[in-house]
Amino acid sequence: SSSHVLVLVCCADHRTAFDAYQRVICGDAEDETEKALNLEIYQFSRLLRECVEVFGTELTRSPYDVFYCGVRSVDSLMFSSYVAHFNAPMLTTPSIESALISVPRGSGYILEFTEYDSRITYFDLTWLSKDIAQHSLLFNGGAYPLRLVNIRQIALEKNYKFYVSALSVLDTVLSGQRPNEKPSKNDLSCIDAILKKEKKNLSVYVQNLYEYFTIYVKRIVLNFYWFNEYFAPLKGVLVRSDVDNMPMVSALLGYF
Repeated sequence: SSSHVLVLVCCADHRTAFDAYQRVICGDAEDETEKALNLEIYQFSRLLRECVEVFGTELTRSPYDVFYCGVRSVDSLMFSSYVAHFNAPMLTTPSIESALISVPRGSGYILEFTEYDSRITYFDLTWLSKDIAQHSLLFNGGAYPLRLVNIRQIALEKNYKFYVSALSVLDTVLSGQRPNEKPSKNDLSCIDAILKKEKKNLSVYVQNLYEYFTIYVKRIVLNFYWFNEYFAPLKGVLVRSDVDNMPMVSALLGYF
């Protein structure tokens, strides 16, 4: 409908309005003022979510397998989960060049996401934008998760893929869910080193990413079928290597 097109145009070409909307939708759910503001934008939120989840493109039919999101922030970005449901609207792009343009020069972060559940949908805003160089894909709703696999820190010209990818694999291990792909040897060796704190020269930011993640680990589910199939090299780290299907409870308590 014309109402759906209107909210999509707001997202595609009116970044200030979209940022203001994000601040409201991501506010404190217990704050009465925030509740009132959310009530005012209810119809906008409903239309936007319908655009993505009803009229969007599933990742099974998508030509893209990587999605970049520019974050304009001078603060350190921390994440409680690396396989996460993003309920608020999130603008991404399949082009890292477009993502770099979206953040202030010399600051900010570029987040890199990949598929975790192919049923998730996005809406391609490219055809609605007056900027022919802009290629925006909108995620909204959080029905299915995305996997965060890399963080680039623009100001320091740092790429944390080695560690972030490992943390996303660790998040999958602790959830007990079926992995969407086989982890690399580097991921598994990095998990071992991070948990045992043996990795030398870890930056303060990487250490903080891990410490912040552990704060939010409230429940551990080890599915031994998937563990033995995908994560066998972590025997002796999370589960006992001398006894089948036996978690190392004391080690887990020490890690998390």
